[in-house]
Amino acid sequence: MADELKDLWNEKPGMLSMFTDPDTIKKPASWAAYNQLGGAGESGGDTDALRHLLGAATLARRQGATNSHIALDWHENPNIPVFLGGGYNQPEHDRAMDLHNNALGMQIGLTAKSYDEALNMAMKLIKDKKVKLAENMPPPQEKPKGYDPWDSVIDKGSDKLLQLKDWATKYFQK
Repeated sequence: MADELKDLWNEKPGMLSMFTDPDTIKKPASWAAYNQLGGAGESGGDTDALRHLLGAATLARRQGATNSHIALDWHENPNIPVFLGGGYNQPEHDRAMDLHNNALGMQIGLTAKSYDEALNMAMKLIKDKKVKLAENMPPPQEKPKGYDPWDSVIDKGSDKLLQLKDWATKYFQK
């Protein structure tokens, strides 16, 4: 799964990719960021910024400036329901952060010659503090060994949710 975003970067987009890429790229971008920086700052921190930078870069590389801009703005639009790919009810400061980092990512995608160059450019932006991060974010904490991200969102008392967790874990490991 670690190379999935790199594969998408190098793969020629298909006829329907303009419609599917925003959703197709999201999970691999999340994993790529997590693999680079770990779980600290998954929401609003460096990992979140890297996810936006790499996702937007890959989308811009595959779809060009206009289509990637439309798709990324749609995704962050607070008036569009989440089930339609929007950012309904997203706080304004989160939206501003995501739009800023998406714009930087699109620039990377339009200029980088390779995925590795894009990753290096993104990491430099983070190192140089050119990305926007969440305000008043607590200091990063490492996840304990064996951390399961589902544990933080699923009530362990529900058998149905545990079944969903087991299914999703198997599905996403493919």
